[in-house]
Amino acid sequence: QRLAGDSGLDVARGMILVLNSGSSTLKFGCFEADTLDELATGLIDWGDGEGGAIVRDKNGMELLRESRSVMG
Repeated sequence: QRLAGDSGLDVARGMILVLNSGSSTLKFGCFEADTLDELATGLIDWGDGEGGAIVRDKNGMELLRESRSVMG
């Protein structure tokens, strides 16, 4: 399987997803279960009226960036 379309990030068995939820953001990280190597990190933000999401691979390369207007 692939994450985020053709981003190049393979979804493998044995993955750990870590979530950190705040009042206006959700931060997350994906890690290889066997080695704990970081596979991807991201942030979803909806606190400033301009919601958005960013996902980066282990090298910091952006795989996804989206912005959306959020009604509050």
